[in-house]
Amino acid sequence: MYRYFAELYKKHQHKIIPIVIYSHDAKIIEPDSFIIEFPFLKTLEFKFFRIQLRKESWKKFIKSNNPVAAALISKMDWTEKEKIEVKIEFLVTFFETYLPLTENEEEIYRKRLKNELGEKEVEKCMEFVSSYRLKGRAEGIEIGRIEGKAEAMREVVMRMLSANILISRVKELTGLSLEEIQTLKQEEEIIC
Repeated sequence: MYRYFAELYKKHQHKIIPIVIYSHDAKIIEPDSFIIEFPFLKTLEFKFFRIQLRKESWKKFIKSNNPVAAALISKMDWTEKEKIEVKIEFLVTFFETYLPLTENEEEIYRKRLKNELGEKEVEKCMEFVSSYRLKGRAEGIEIGRIEGKAEAMREVVMRMLSANILISRVKELTGLSLEEIQTLKQEEEIIC
């Protein structure tokens, strides 16, 4: 790494950020420096940015707009139990993002699949993809529902506070902690 860095710097005379991407399956901690030293003197300490794919969570990168990040997911940290989920999520996300089809193209695609795989297999695949998408939508709806409740609670708390209801009473009526109420009050003051 140091030699590559030195040659590039010598040739271009520009700042270089040295980055190493470790893609092997081992979870050992890889080095992020090269040091030459003697008992009496450290003559060189070369540091570089280390990315160990096996130590990165695939979930952080699955929705990335960067196709390289998506492609590297197979080398990231996933459990044996998640293996199938990783592959399906990658295929669905990757092709839906980078190769969207028009309705006409989608129809041609399904016809060709039926010819090559057979109608029963295609139905199984489509069922699986649909149920997978529905699961994602259901999770999204649940998150939206929770966020909606939080927003409604914030509005109620702000109305109570603007009506000069004591914070202790707001706490009693809403079930929120004093810290949560204070945080909401501060957020509202920042917005106003």
